[in-house]
Amino acid sequence: MPPLDAPGCRRVDRSGTRGPGWFRQERLHWQGCSWWSTWDRLSAEHKLLQEAATEAQNFQRVVSRAVSSKAVAELTAKGMVYNDIAPAELARMRAAVKPVHDKFAASYEPAVVNRFNSELERVSKL
Repeated sequence: MPPLDAPGCRRVDRSGTRGPGWFRQERLHWQGCSWWSTWDRLSAEHKLLQEAATEAQNFQRVVSRAVSSKAVAELTAKGMVYNDIAPAELARMRAAVKPVHDKFAASYEPAVVNRFNSELERVSKL
């Protein structure tokens, strides 16, 4: 639940509004609330737990990619055909969906979109 004591936080009735996932629904029903402000008010122990969870998450991504690469190599050796997407094709696909991305990104706060995009860029480099 959003921090309802945040300045300017108010409930907005938007019945019938649909969105991708529960977070979208919460953002539509509570204006002026920020989950991030909740994290700013946590104690030092909670912040340490959050940092540890983020470190474990990043480690798991690295391990998962290594295991996936190994599995693909083993299956390819046994005759499976694996189609890797060429960088040019991937760029073409991203360009094709960019209008849809931009349309839905416009319905979110710019700070949320920027944070989401920066996180995608960060994890793609792990």
